[in-house]
Amino acid sequence: MPFFTSSDTRLYYRAWEVDRPVAAFVFLHGGGEHSGQFSRLASRLNAAGIDVHAIDHRGHGISDGERGVVRSLDVLARDASTLVDLVRERRPGLPLVIGGHSLGGWVTAAVITGDPAPFAGAVLTGASLRGRTALDGPPPGESFTFDTSVLAADPDYLEELTKDPLVQLVLPEPEVTAAALAGAADELATTFVNVTLPVLFVNGTRDALASIEDARHWHGTLANARLVEIPDGLHNVLNDVDHVRAIDAVRDFVLDVTAARPAVAGA
Repeated sequence: MPFFTSSDTRLYYRAWEVDRPVAAFVFLHGGGEHSGQFSRLASRLNAAGIDVHAIDHRGHGISDGERGVVRSLDVLARDASTLVDLVRERRPGLPLVIGGHSLGGWVTAAVITGDPAPFAGAVLTGASLRGRTALDGPPPGESFTFDTSVLAADPDYLEELTKDPLVQLVLPEPEVTAAALAGAADELATTFVNVTLPVLFVNGTRDALASIEDARHWHGTLANARLVEIPDGLHNVLNDVDHVRAIDAVRDFVLDVTAARPAVAGA
């Protein structure tokens, strides 16, 4: 299995690759999740000739690290940048897009504000970037439990969430992660607004964890932003009942900003 070391922590990543890729997509999952939950995203992008590489954040999935606690988005951004370097070494010259869901969207924003040069564009799904998160509720010292009913309506995906041993629906020290996100929101308020890279937001209109109003705010603020709203979509639009529409929006954006065209089967 592929691992790499970043900041003295051994991290796992998945690589869904095609024979003759036209573009590459580096994907960062959300809090409590792991990369393996996004195989539908990878499969649909692979069918269009797009390589997909996805990290397990430290403390998540198969990666090492303190389980389910995020102390710094800067650390996660460095981890993601290390994976980006690996992808660029493996596929030199291949146009690259980075994207993330929820926590992964926050990390994506941190990466492209730090160094947008490697990327043709970025994708954020279910990431408010404005300081309002589900982790603000529990008192200090108590754990946080995800309410799966606000994550998705797809019954098969909801069953997967409860049976997958790598999924963390209960997060310890939520106040630590909430503080990390609050600090990042303060910084992004002054840095993310200056991003000129093409950025796609995909957001459910009924997302209780990342309001559609936040996505609309950034769409109206950034110089080169696009927004796809998923009607009645909940938080995890990439794995919900309308996941095909959400994933196709990501696929079309990647192909557009990299000036790529879908690969022809059998070519």
